[in-house]
Amino acid sequence: MYHDQGHIAVKTWGFSGNCAIILGPSYLHVTVAHGTAYDIAGKGTADPAMMLSAMRTAASLAAGRGFPEER
Repeated sequence: MYHDQGHIAVKTWGFSGNCAIILGPSYLHVTVAHGTAYDIAGKGTADPAMMLSAMRTAASLAAGRGFPEER
């Protein structure tokens, strides 16, 4: 399965605030479900929730604390 195929499920479940964890590599790999966003490019209206979720998840997993609590 390619990472974009996993994003379909994440985007369907709930778009904002989610991230995908790639399993298999020997390193921690989290990514956000994304699109081209041509319609909002340069307007300053992008939602940073997915990027923040990915960073919080990566930090928590790397520190050995498991998945972070939902906020």
